[in-house]
Amino acid sequence: NFKFNFSCSGAEISFLKKRHNELFTVCKTMIERNQMELLGGGFYNPVLPLLYPVDRNGQIDMLSSEIRQTFGKRPRGAAIFGDIWDASLVNTFNTCGIEYVYLDSEIIPSNKRKFLPLIVSDFGKSIDIYPTYENLVPNKKTEIVDFVQEILKMAEKMDRKDSYFQFSPNRIISISLTHAQIEELINCKWFEKLNSYLEANDTKLKLINPTEYRKENETKVSCHLSTGISSKISELMDYGTTIYDYLETKPNSKALYNRILYVQMMVNQYK
Repeated sequence: NFKFNFSCSGAEISFLKKRHNELFTVCKTMIERNQMELLGGGFYNPVLPLLYPVDRNGQIDMLSSEIRQTFGKRPRGAAIFGDIWDASLVNTFNTCGIEYVYLDSEIIPSNKRKFLPLIVSDFGKSIDIYPTYENLVPNKKTEIVDFVQEILKMAEKMDRKDSYFQFSPNRIISISLTHAQIEELINCKWFEKLNSYLEANDTKLKLINPTEYRKENETKVSCHLSTGISSKISELMDYGTTIYDYLETKPNSKALYNRILYVQMMVNQYK
């Protein structure tokens, strides 16, 4: 009953094929019993808004094809590097068959954080956004009871007069973990403790993946997201909250990006 999503780049899949091929047998088993979903995105973990549309599509299609060939199932969702978002990505993901994307909740306007998926549109196309909540990420010292109660408390804070409640009383909260965080929690058997607690107590809390949730709940919060970037990357900047501000803050990065654009332009002209 323990469900989760797993995100990896094309380079990581290629490495694991050579060094740890046994992992794919385990993953295929979990995918077949709908325990795990694999997320797509860019093959080389690129900063998608800074690429030409044709290159964006190429990166996303490359990773989707690699996942389908390796695991036997095409990804429906995606995770993007640094949660670096731009409104033009709606058209890109929609064209590539991606139905939902995970983004840092800090990018989402506070009045749109209803613990429900968002629907964002651009030029007549749309995709779903599932916010991930950094403040809910557990560590090895986090008590299971406190973790569960904190989530329930946050969900109950949603005013019952909220117009969305009558249409969708079932909320969804997504939490994104890094490799290091997962390793720490596995070593202290935190996930096993969480699963045992949920099975033994009627908490009204259920582990679910987005595809399963989408089948049971159709309510979405309409939202417009022009640009955004993860809070961790924005901390590196002196000002601003977008990738374009980052380039202005870091001259070397901007120079490298301009070089990449020049090479791309030359390649496209040659083609």
